[in-house]
Amino acid sequence: MKKIISILMIAALALAAGCEREIDSRTPTRSLPDPLPAPFNVSVELADRAVTLNWEMTDSSRVNRFRVYQTETDTASYILRDSTTAYTITISDLSVNKVYLFRVAAVDGNHIEGSRSAAVTTLVGLMQLSINDGDDYTNGRDVQLRLTTTGTATHVILSEDSLFGDTDYRSFASLVNFTLSDGDELKKVYAGFIFADGSRSASPVSDEIILDTRVEIDSVFFAPDQASFVTGESITLGLDAGAYGLDGVELDGTAADSVKLYDDGTGGDAAAGDGIYTADYIIPEGMALANVQVTGRFVDAAGNTATRRANKALTVVSFPAPVQIVTVEAVSSSEISLTWTEAIDDDFASYRIYRDTDNSPEETPEKLVATVTNRSGLSLVDTALDGATWYYYRVFVRNDLGESSGSNVDSALTLVNQPPTPVVLAGTLSDSTTVRLTWSRNSDDDFASYRIYRSTSAIPEPPLDAQMIAFINEQGTSSYNDYISSIGTYHYIIYVYDRQGETAGSNEVVVHVP
Repeated sequence: MKKIISILMIAALALAAGCEREIDSRTPTRSLPDPLPAPFNVSVELADRAVTLNWEMTDSSRVNRFRVYQTETDTASYILRDSTTAYTITISDLSVNKVYLFRVAAVDGNHIEGSRSAAVTTLVGLMQLSINDGDDYTNGRDVQLRLTTTGTATHVILSEDSLFGDTDYRSFASLVNFTLSDGDELKKVYAGFIFADGSRSASPVSDEIILDTRVEIDSVFFAPDQASFVTGESITLGLDAGAYGLDGVELDGTAADSVKLYDDGTGGDAAAGDGIYTADYIIPEGMALANVQVTGRFVDAAGNTATRRANKALTVVSFPAPVQIVTVEAVSSSEISLTWTEAIDDDFASYRIYRDTDNSPEETPEKLVATVTNRSGLSLVDTALDGATWYYYRVFVRNDLGESSGSNVDSALTLVNQPPTPVVLAGTLSDSTTVRLTWSRNSDDDFASYRIYRSTSAIPEPPLDAQMIAFINEQGTSSYNDYISSIGTYHYIIYVYDRQGETAGSNEVVVHVP
C-alpha cells in the first residue's frame, strides 16, 4: 500500500512542476474485419413435414459455420432454428399447410455473424404415395397410385428406382395409373414433386406392395405317416404353397370338414412365414372312414385360387378292445409287480405299460415303462422305483395299425427303503506291495454297488470321494487287491449302496506296509 501512495505522490509533484512529457498508449489501434457476406442462391426442397435448405458462399475461407433463422410471417421476428457447418440442412417436424420463411447467415472464427441472406418462403405440406389405397398384395401389374400433397404440385416423377433413372416428369394428378415391373416379388414405387413456386421435393416418397400373380400348392399332407388313425387321435393337416400371399387355407373333405390352417408358428405349425400351413386336428369320436380323399384349397391375399388333393387317402378305424389290470403289488422298496388280462383282437401288436405318480397315467412317451410284444406276456416287474411312494399304472393294448385302448388304472405303494446290510471287511498284506481286502457278501435285493475307500489316516463319515479306490457293481464279488507304491499305514473301509442311494459302511481295517 505504501508503494502505491509514493507513486501517486510523485505523479502529482510532476504535474505541479509543469512537466510536459507524455506517455504513449501501449494498446495498438485495431480495425474490425469486414463482415461476412450473406449466403446466396438459397433454395428450398420440400419433404413430408420437412424442408431441406441449400445455399452458396462467394468465399468460404473465413466461414466457421452457418446459422439458420425461421419465422412464420414476414413481419414476425426471426428465431434461430439450427446451425451447421455444411451448406445444406434439413428442418423437420414442421406443421402441415403452414408458410415458413428462412434466412441463412455465415459465422466466422471469431463468432461474428455476417449478413443474413434474402428470405426464402415455402408452404410446408404433407406428401404421400399410396398403391391401390394401401393394399398389401396385388395379382396384376397395373395398379393405381394415389398422390397426396398439401402444396400446389405441378409435376410428378414416378419410378421403381429411387434415383428415377431416365424417367421424365409428368403433369401432376392425384390419381395415376402405373404398371409394375414383371416378376412376383415385393415392389416399391417412388414419387418426386415439383411445386408451383419452383421448389422440388427433397427426397422421394414411396409405398410398397407384393405382386403375386399366381399361386400353387406344392403338396397337401397329413401326419404322422401311418396307414390309419383312431378317434381322439391328433393329426397334423397341412399344405406347402410357397412363401407369398397366403392368408389362410382350408382342408376339406369327408375326413376333415373346413379345417383352417395357419403359417404363424402356433397350433402345430413348425415355423411362421415359411409357406407351410398346418393345423392339429383331433379326430372326433364316432368317425369311421375308409380311404377318404383330403383336398386343400385356398384363396390368397392377392385373390389367386388353387386346389390340390393329398397323395394318399385317410382312414380312421375302430379301437381295439381294452385289457384289464388284475394285480399291482409292491415287491420291495424299489419294485412293483403287475399282471393283466390277455388281448382278444387278432391284429394285436403290443402291450404298453404306462406309469405315473398321480392317478391318471396317460399314453405319453415320458410315462412309458415297457412294451411287451408277446400276446401271452401278461406280467411285468417295474424296477428302479422310490421307496414309500404310490405308483399308478395303466396298460394300453395296441393293434398293428397303431390304434390303442387303455385299461383301468391300478396302483401300489412301494415298501419303505431300509439301509443296506453292511459287510464285514478284513485286510492283510499279501506281499510287500499288495494289500488283500476281503469282505462278507451282501445279499440284499436292491443291491447297487460296493465302494472301497482308502486313507493314510482315520476315514471320516461319510468318506470323501477322493478317497474311493474301487467301484464294484457285482454283488458276488468279495475281494480286492490294492497295490501300494510306498510304505506307511493305510486305513480301509467298504460301503454298500442300494439302488435308492442308501448306504451302510463296514468296519475300518488298518494295514501297515513296511
